Amino acid sequence: MIRLDLQGVPRVDQSIRPDSKGVLRLSATSATLSGNPLRVESLPATGGGTRFNLGYWTTPDAEAGWSVGLEAGRRYRVMIELACKPGAAGADMSLGLAGGTGLNFKMPDTGGWSRFETIEVGEFLAPDTDGPIPGEAAGNVRIIEFIPTGP
Repeated sequence: MIRLDLQGVPRVDQSIRPDSKGVLRLSATSATLSGNPLRVESLPATGGGTRFNLGYWTTPDAEAGWSVGLEAGRRYRVMIELACKPGAAGADMSLGLAGGTGLNFKMPDTGGWSRFETIEVGEFLAPDTDGPIPGEAAGNVRIIEFIPTGP
């Protein structure tokens, strides 16, 4: 038998961490959502199965957030897999990052709500603290990736 005695309440780190190559992937299903009518949608995947995305992101009050752990001082390129129909494109998008950093871009026309494309939205230097990554959008978002660009 093993016994573990703790002083105080244990703190469990449930943040999303990079894979063995240093890439951090934020999926729709791992987001904490607030505000209506934002929700996780499911769409049939090519070749079978199901793919999930954040959809009905139609108000600036709706937010998706993730708790992450990035390597402090490391530079990351940010890629977002998203979709937007013609006529709805052009919305101002903002990806707020811990430490007050933010990346802004315009929602592109990908040809439809279920026609996903991956775009690069910029680079940033990870701060010394882990923290939440909020998002604000006006389109469908499937995956956000943080790819290390240097040591």
